[in-house]
Amino acid sequence: MFRAINDALPVGIFVLDSNLRCIYINPRCQQITGLSLEQSANDGWLRIVPEDVRSNILEKWPEELPYRGEMQLMLPDHSVIWVNVLVTAFEEDPASGYLGTLEDITERKATEATRLRRLRRDNRDKSRILNSITSTLPLIIYKVNAKGIVTSSIGAGLKSFGFHDHEIVGRNFFEMYPETADIFRRAMAGEVVRDVSSYIIDGKEAFFHNNVFPDPNNKGGIIGFVLDITSVRQAERELMETNADLQKARRRLERANLLLDASQDLSKVGGWEYNFKTGKAYGTKQMFAIYEVPEDFVATYDNMFDFYEEDERRILKEKLAIALETQMPVVFEQRLITYKKNRKWISGTFLPMVENGQVMMMRGAVMDITKRKEDELELVKAKNTAEVAALAKQQFLSNMSHEIRTPINAIIGMTHLLIQEQPKPEQKEMLEALKFSGDNLLSLINDILDYSKIESGKIVFEEVDFNLRVFLDGIRQSHNLQAEEKGIRFEVRLDDTLPSVIVGDSVRLAQILNNLISNAVKFTQKGSVEVNIRQYKQQGSDVWIDFSVADTGIGIDPSVHDHIFESFTQASADTTRRFGGTGLGLAITKRLLQLQDSDISLDSAQGKGSVFSFRLVFGISAQQHTKNFSSIVTQYDSLKGHSVLLAEDNEVNVLVATRFMQKWEMDIDLASNGQEAVSKVLQQHYDIVLMDLQMPVMDGYEACRLIRAMPEPRFKEIPIIALTASAMAEIKGKVIGAGMNDYVTKPFNPAELYSQIRKYLTI
Repeated sequence: MFRAINDALPVGIFVLDSNLRCIYINPRCQQITGLSLEQSANDGWLRIVPEDVRSNILEKWPEELPYRGEMQLMLPDHSVIWVNVLVTAFEEDPASGYLGTLEDITERKATEATRLRRLRRDNRDKSRILNSITSTLPLIIYKVNAKGIVTSSIGAGLKSFGFHDHEIVGRNFFEMYPETADIFRRAMAGEVVRDVSSYIIDGKEAFFHNNVFPDPNNKGGIIGFVLDITSVRQAERELMETNADLQKARRRLERANLLLDASQDLSKVGGWEYNFKTGKAYGTKQMFAIYEVPEDFVATYDNMFDFYEEDERRILKEKLAIALETQMPVVFEQRLITYKKNRKWISGTFLPMVENGQVMMMRGAVMDITKRKEDELELVKAKNTAEVAALAKQQFLSNMSHEIRTPINAIIGMTHLLIQEQPKPEQKEMLEALKFSGDNLLSLINDILDYSKIESGKIVFEEVDFNLRVFLDGIRQSHNLQAEEKGIRFEVRLDDTLPSVIVGDSVRLAQILNNLISNAVKFTQKGSVEVNIRQYKQQGSDVWIDFSVADTGIGIDPSVHDHIFESFTQASADTTRRFGGTGLGLAITKRLLQLQDSDISLDSAQGKGSVFSFRLVFGISAQQHTKNFSSIVTQYDSLKGHSVLLAEDNEVNVLVATRFMQKWEMDIDLASNGQEAVSKVLQQHYDIVLMDLQMPVMDGYEACRLIRAMPEPRFKEIPIIALTASAMAEIKGKVIGAGMNDYVTKPFNPAELYSQIRKYLTI
């Protein structure tokens, strides 16, 4: 289902963690970028991003989301494509990462390039016209940012103030013209301001008409048009003398108004005004375009609300009431139905105009944001689809883990028991072969499940104290027998300068070392396998440790060094047939190291053995004199006199666990489901309860909750150990959340089962 859903998505989907490391891309995203899941993982996706864009992404994405933009990518085959990128943080927990979509727009860009060339020709023509206008009209067009700094200024009108084009760029407008500060502040607050100001220039009074409105592309900034209307004023004064001068002034004013309309068309922002005293409303040409009303439409207070459905109309009137009551600007986003019955989203502003403490007029601006809203809805839809797919994958893996491990538990458990029954030599040889096959099958399943957990970001590294020397003794014992059977020398060498007890995740370290050592022993037919652990440096309470695993085995051709760390990949085509394995061991090892800010290196040549090495940082524990931090026993003492309730519905699992515990001389009682287990715990005192999680009638979770909810202290104190065939990362949290003390994973390892039981018994 996960693959079908992802294959059906029309856009590329990618997921980044909070450090912008890639943890997932769907097939469409792989198709667009030319990168596989492994190639794009962590920082791998950045290699197709141009360097000048890469730094911008790393600095701005975490702070300026949602991000939408277009960029070029350099694919692994050196081709260049254009993509449309949309990135947003997860809504429930932004710190957990980012979700993005990727759309290939290369063809559209090619079309746009043709159109752009045409537009450039048109713009050159328009630019010549605009230059002609700005060079002949006493007009100033300028832009000011949110800090009051001029970022652009052109027009022949600058000469009236003794400046040329762009000469005042970089200056503070408030300091240059403090008398117009109020106009700028109103415009920066979102108001469209029209005003006439006068200045004394060269001893003469000059008049200028200001048109100032918010810059839609620069929050807090403004765009202004200043028209020198000194001549208009002179024309007005001379109106009685000459009608020709009046007509000339009118033409100039009309030209200025045309420029103002053009500016609103470019910015796609419409303005409006309503006079409460006269009841008259006015809307700009761009506003009427947004509402799709005809040119002869007469706007009134009432009919402008007719464009909204009942709920939207009510909300809009409530916000208008707030603006009237507080006499402060109010921003809103609303859905409307245009005159032509099209549905749109708009962003708008109510700006009360106050005189003598009363709101005399209401002004505002509106912007069509329909496309942005549609993009947001598509992103949410894609996010929900991805989450459903991820949940389905997780459930599938959990079910498969349980279903596959249950029969393996029977195979391995019964094999353990039969080997302990002193079989005939020829039977023992067959049982050892059966046990070897069962262990290999379990190893394959564990590799697949571990790889899935890494891919889904479910790996959590623990910080616990463990004795490094005891830990390495366990590693040595785990592989000694196989090395001896093959007649190869196996050594583990530890630097004496290393601290005895360190802090880190011993389970994941064991997984890494076991993967490397197992491979070394597997691929070495004669000679030796050596594990070397050396201190690189100590700094404060941390120690850097270098690990290496060297063998004299078949070696690896340098041409495939980069590929053997990829999923399901081995050094040559016949490796799997000769030696077995999933091809996941090295991929898992590399991922585990990368998740700990490390990596693995390889020095090898075909026929000359291999050396795998890596470096990890650990804490130095204060408990350096603790003798043993190992929790797995190597010999079994009698547990006689202790009672256990085994709640398990699978008969084979019952037989395996029972036979183990009988050898440890425990008193055993059985329950076939959770309900029966609760009933027996009520009736009888047990020293410990082994509770299967998946049982008929009532599962282990519910049974444990009922036991813990009972009022007597003994029900809250009795140790309850979960038995589970699932290896998913969530199991531990669910087990602890249900009130259980710990868990044991099936198939049962006798040493692990014994250690967990003894750990919680009072002996």
